[in-house]
Amino acid sequence: MEWVDKMDAVLKVLYTKSGVNPTMEKLCDWLIEYKIDIGEVQDITLHLYREKFLYCEVDGDRNANYWDNGRFLISCAGKLFWENEKGFREYFKKLAF
Repeated sequence: MEWVDKMDAVLKVLYTKSGVNPTMEKLCDWLIEYKIDIGEVQDITLHLYREKFLYCEVDGDRNANYWDNGRFLISCAGKLFWENEKGFREYFKKLAF
């Protein structure tokens, strides 16, 4: 599986399970079929956090800094990106000349 597909898998799971407020453990459980290891999930969630496609909730604080032991919630920007672009692979195809 290519890296861009792994990024899409994580974003898709965050989108489809948006009401569950998943932990890293839960995310990895949902991604088991994609064979993405925890280090890759951590890299991808950190990237999505930095791009403001997700945010972390720690002890009820939805403005918390990124923390692997927090809960990961897809942001409005992440939802809009998924709904309009259908993920990174489709977005990059549009950018190709």
